[in-house]
Amino acid sequence: MKLLKDIMKNQLSESIHMEFNDNNVLSSLFGVSDSNIQLLEKINNVKIEYRGNVVKISGNKLSIQETKLYLKKLFDEAKKGIEIDEEKINDLKNNFENFPDNEKAVLDYALKINKSANKTTPDDHRILNELGYDDKQIVEITSVVAAFNWANIIADALGTEMEA
Repeated sequence: MKLLKDIMKNQLSESIHMEFNDNNVLSSLFGVSDSNIQLLEKINNVKIEYRGNVVKISGNKLSIQETKLYLKKLFDEAKKGIEIDEEKINDLKNNFENFPDNEKAVLDYALKINKSANKTTPDDHRILNELGYDDKQIVEITSVVAAFNWANIIADALGTEMEA
């Protein structure tokens, strides 16, 4: 079982780097003793490391992309002098209304696939195309959601427990 779990984890893990253009804002973004970073890691099940103004996010692809969006939004708010704290992060996590239309469309599409993939229609793809996503990106979004569903089915069938 451990071998299968390790294989699945390695198949779905990756990392990205982001660079922020204002080091003075990063202390507000990261929080006292990195409390905001730790909360984002816990909420999104990712690992966040940084050196200077470069941030590395590791984890599964969907969680990495979600974390990247959150960090961008929180950074923009911190640049405006808005305090970044646990409440602000939880509000962002639970409130997609402030996301741009293209990001909301991707999240809606991912949720639809997750709930009932057989109910997607060409209109779902057309909406994404109109918002700037090409067919390759739509296939990638679909593949990521399907990969996580596949991994969850295997984990459930084998009785593996989620890592904290």
